[in-house]
Amino acid sequence: MLKFIVSRHRLKAVWAITSLAAFAAVVGACGSDTVTERVVETVIVEKVITEKGDTIVVTEKGDTVVETVIVEKVITEKGDTIVVTEKGDTVVETVIVEKVVTEKGDTVVETVIVEKVVTEKGDTVVQTVIVEKVVKQDVQVTVLAVATPTPGAVAPITSRGRLVAAISNVYFMNSSPRYCPACSVTARTGAVEFLLQAVRDESGNIGIAPMLAESWTQSADGISYTDFKIRKGVQFHDGKGEMTAKDVAFSWNDGNPNIVPTSVHDTGGAIGTIMENVEILDEYNVRFHWKAFNGSILLSYVTNFIEGIGILSKDFYDEVGDDAMRETLIGTGPLHMDRWTQHEGAFLTAVPNHWRKTSFVEQVSILEVPESATRKAMLQTGQAQIAGDLALKDWGKLTDKGFQIANERKLGDSSFTMAGNYWETSLGSTMGGTEFTSSEPGDLLYLPVLEDKPWIGDPGNPAKHESAKKVRTALAMSIDRQALVNVLTGGFGVVSSMPGIANSDPLFKAEWEIPYDPEAARALLAEAGYADGFDIEWWGGPAVATDDTIHEAIAAMWLKELNVSSTIDQQNYSSFRPTLVNRTNTKLLFSGGGVHTPVTWPRDLNATSLSRPGGYNRAIEIPIFRDTYIAMSTELDTGNLEDLVEAYFDWNREWLVWVGVYQAPSAALYDPTSVASWKMAPEGKGVLGMMNSLEWVKLK
Repeated sequence: MLKFIVSRHRLKAVWAITSLAAFAAVVGACGSDTVTERVVETVIVEKVITEKGDTIVVTEKGDTVVETVIVEKVITEKGDTIVVTEKGDTVVETVIVEKVVTEKGDTVVETVIVEKVVTEKGDTVVQTVIVEKVVKQDVQVTVLAVATPTPGAVAPITSRGRLVAAISNVYFMNSSPRYCPACSVTARTGAVEFLLQAVRDESGNIGIAPMLAESWTQSADGISYTDFKIRKGVQFHDGKGEMTAKDVAFSWNDGNPNIVPTSVHDTGGAIGTIMENVEILDEYNVRFHWKAFNGSILLSYVTNFIEGIGILSKDFYDEVGDDAMRETLIGTGPLHMDRWTQHEGAFLTAVPNHWRKTSFVEQVSILEVPESATRKAMLQTGQAQIAGDLALKDWGKLTDKGFQIANERKLGDSSFTMAGNYWETSLGSTMGGTEFTSSEPGDLLYLPVLEDKPWIGDPGNPAKHESAKKVRTALAMSIDRQALVNVLTGGFGVVSSMPGIANSDPLFKAEWEIPYDPEAARALLAEAGYADGFDIEWWGGPAVATDDTIHEAIAAMWLKELNVSSTIDQQNYSSFRPTLVNRTNTKLLFSGGGVHTPVTWPRDLNATSLSRPGGYNRAIEIPIFRDTYIAMSTELDTGNLEDLVEAYFDWNREWLVWVGVYQAPSAALYDPTSVASWKMAPEGKGVLGMMNSLEWVKLK
């Protein structure tokens, strides 16, 4: 029998949940408009720079190069050249620059990682410059410097040591775009790279910067296409050659279900909705043709922030074919995937002298350990330096013992869908509006069966539709959310009612809250004809067998208050996922609503037919969700976007096909006695145990 004991004990809060600031304006769009933005960049000078007199002037081909400095000194401008005024003869230093950048004409955005010759008044100085943020040429720059001198040249990195991380699930890893249902997991291993990267400034704002693309420009109308200039010289692992435009086009087009109908890429549904195709312009230039484009597209799908598309090798595909390509991951990242074994782990080694970042650690072992208690023990005993997916109730105890929470934390959304409510009967307007006529699950035009279950409505049967709404409302009202926050989150969580929006959000309306009222819930259930209760099934995965889960807690509440008896499916996600892709699942499942991203971003294609065919689905297809996503994808006016948000949540509060429970932080924890530092990229997805940028983990 499932047991649930409500405890009012709250663990000591050790950190504050921080909200995601509004993301920075997209960097790199060229045109006549003026764009102002704050960026942070670091340049490391590895050789001695000799001054002439008291001034160092750095130029490159007559244009400004925004360079390095972490010094306590004055930086001024002369025309288009940054002049660093210094008192002394020799300087070897790192500079952190905070600046305002104003574009002029066709500004080129690029990251410089070069060994170059800097000429100053006839004298030649050789230096290595690594720019980790944005470098703009032909711009006006106002510079503020805050710094600490670095007293010597930076030596090349020699990878050393073995990093062990324990997480709940490593999913699937391969280098075939069409057969990559967990590419967002693969993306965080460090084995693959993206055209762009997500970056965070000192204020926490998130923007984008170059990675495999060194620059990009937008079409004149701002929405039709984006051109990317590919960085030259980047090599694929295992001698598979240089990464060029053909690899970019292959990686995106092969994962696009509109081009390859069999694609099960986990970003495939989004790609098919927002993109026509990627066109090769020449060896180092590609054009992304958009169906729908808005300010969130590049950050969401072209960087590593949420899902994104890692660039994989077309030559390797041509050599072995799509099936064989599943077995081996060939990327360009700073870590090489040596081996991946499902349910065991992923094992990587450092790529020597990597073009972007040579890994600090030589070996990385990411172990799949389903039991949270075991992962916790591994962290405590030194068997793992990092642990992900740990129970929130353990965070306080671990931090009290000195373990640290990683810098990148995501506010997770614990909300569940009333599975089986597939109410769409045709494709959306962006996909032609064709009626569903197929009886074959998985087909683009498959018409899902509305099974006869108490919580599943039927728009074509008004009486059944109304009865199911009362059942869903009764289930939602019989959840004691505050008790769940207290017990399951250790006090770190907050009550929520709607998926994808915090109760504290300025746009949240009080009438969207779901009260805890078991008596009213029982009355609704009786009106719907289920006064004696019924049976219901959840999908919870293997963790249900080893941990106290939210599924079990809610099941206990429903059994007590409504006589609703729950069965929890513990099968692994890899075997359960096809029922979501094929629109045949009727088991309730937890599926978050993206509360970590701005509420005015388009929502939510995975609760619609827009992710067909082959894309992940939340086990519901709702017409208003589909139409809202389409409208938000092209809407630029903030007021109109907020109106769409309001209408979306007004509707969901009435019909409750997607129910919020609580929102709580997710993050990896690490042992600071063995991990000296860990510089992470902004994290918007939360897979791979909330880890990323493992090449930046430096061991003691």
